[in-house]
Amino acid sequence: MSKLQTWFEMSQLLKATKTREAELRRELCEEYIGDSQMSNGRVTVKGHEGHLDYKAVQALSYGLDKDLLDALWGDLTDIDKGCVTFKPALGLAAYKRLSEDSLIHEAVTTRLAMPTLSVEEVLDDGN
Repeated sequence: MSKLQTWFEMSQLLKATKTREAELRRELCEEYIGDSQMSNGRVTVKGHEGHLDYKAVQALSYGLDKDLLDALWGDLTDIDKGCVTFKPALGLAAYKRLSEDSLIHEAVTTRLAMPTLSVEEVLDDGN
């Protein structure tokens, strides 16, 4: 079997395994946590089953509705505004148009991204 074929089969297996793991994790956490009450946006249940100790954790995920935040921004107090952070991000299209002597180049970091590989299985149709 070629290295490419091995990778293809492993990637298919990994995808199926990740999906099934997430399903089982959700099912188990629903069983273990049940109707337990959250405290400070989090609930933790510890237990033992067979030879395994477990800890099931469910937490709230917090985010912001950016459109609503924009509409409210002028009415928020400084304390309210202190709860919001803005993370600088590089606008790549605009960055690529900059001249070579632009000062921002000093602050930009680069690293190799994970490579991508696409494979399609071609089935022999007899032609």
